Amino acid sequence: MRVISIITRGRSGALFFQSLLDGHPNISTIPGPFMSDFFNWYEKNKNLELKSLINNFINNHNSIKSKNLENFGFTKMGEKRDKILLINKKNFIKNFLSFFKKNNQLNRKTFFINLHLSYSLTIGHDIKNIDTILYYMHDYNFHNAQLIESDFPKTKFIYMVRETVQTIISIINNYYDSDMLNLKRSYVIRNPFLLIKRHFYPLTKKKENHVFLKLEDLHLNSIDTMRKVCVFLNIKWHDNLLKSTFSKKKWWNYSSSQKISGFNKSIVKEKKIEILSNFNLKVLNSLFYNVNKLFGYEDKSKKYNILLAIFLMIIVPFKFEILGFRSAEKKIKDIFFILYEYVLLRKVIVQTILMALSYKTQKKFPYLKKIKSHNVFINQLK
Repeated sequence: MRVISIITRGRSGALFFQSLLDGHPNISTIPGPFMSDFFNWYEKNKNLELKSLINNFINNHNSIKSKNLENFGFTKMGEKRDKILLINKKNFIKNFLSFFKKNNQLNRKTFFINLHLSYSLTIGHDIKNIDTILYYMHDYNFHNAQLIESDFPKTKFIYMVRETVQTIISIINNYYDSDMLNLKRSYVIRNPFLLIKRHFYPLTKKKENHVFLKLEDLHLNSIDTMRKVCVFLNIKWHDNLLKSTFSKKKWWNYSSSQKISGFNKSIVKEKKIEILSNFNLKVLNSLFYNVNKLFGYEDKSKKYNILLAIFLMIIVPFKFEILGFRSAEKKIKDIFFILYEYVLLRKVIVQTILMALSYKTQKKFPYLKKIKSHNVFINQLK
C-alpha cells in the first residue's frame, strides 16, 4: 500500500485537490482534514483493545460520526445540493473488524490501512483495486511526516500553495463570513499571519518524494496539471480526476466560498477586501515578494524597499484597524484594548516577516537552494 500526503499552506485548495483524487478507483481517502491528528491520537490510545480503539476513533473523528461538517460543505452535496456526507457506522465497524479477523497484527500501520479500506468498502467502492491511500495531513508536521515515512517509506508529499497575499485575503474572508460578529477585528487579521508563519515547510530528507502544487495551475491549466500529478504519483489517468466529489457525491466547495464544483478560473482571480486598502495590499506584496518569487509568482508592480515596507507595516495602521477604532465605543477600556491589539498584531507580523526573509537568506532552510534543480513544482514536470 502506498500513501500520498496532502499539505496545505493556509487556504490553498488542499480540500479541493483531495476531492479530485477522491473518485480515482485506485485511491482510498477519508474526506476532509479530520484525520490530520491521527498519529498523535494513535500514540495516546494504542494500548486500548481493538473494539475500544475503533470506537474511540469514531468518537474523535467527525468524518465518521458526521458532526461539524457544515463549514466544509459536507452538508449540501450532490447534484441538487441536498445530500449529506454520511456513513453507516455499524457497517463501518463491522468491515473494520473483519479485516483483523484475517490475522492482521494490530499496529499503527495496519490500523491506518484498515481504516481507509473500511471507509471505502462502507461507501460502496471496490476495494480490490485500491493500492493507494490519500492522507490529508493539513498543517505541516515534521514529526508526523517522519512517522508516515517510517510506516510507508515511499510516501509522496504534495504541498498546496497559493500566492501569499491572496491566501491571506482568503483566510480573512473565511473568518469574516463565518463568524464576523464573534471575532475581534484584530484576531481575524492576525490569524492569517499566524497561519502563514506556521506554513513555511521544512521537508523531510527524501526530496524526490516532494512536490509543490499551485492552486492557480489547477484552475487555469486543469487537465495538463492533473496529468502531471498522475506522473508524479505514478497512478493511471482516470476521468474522475476532473470531478470534484467526496464519497461519490458532488462537492460544492466550502460553505463560506463560491458555490462552485470543480475547476473555475474565477476562484484564483485576484481578490480585494474591504478591510484592506490598496496601500495595505501594496505593502503586503512587498513583504512577501521573496516568498512569492520562490514559488514562481511574478509580480511586475512597483515594490517598496523591504526595510521601508517593514517600517510602514509597523507604523501605519491597517484600514480594518481604522474602521475598528471608529466603530468602538470611546471608553478608556476600549482604547486600551485597541492599542493592545495594535501592538500584538505587529509582533506577529514582525515574526512572520523574519520567517519570510529566511527564504531569501536560506539560513534556516538550506534545502531551498535545490528546489528548482529538483523539479519539485508540478508545472515543471513533463
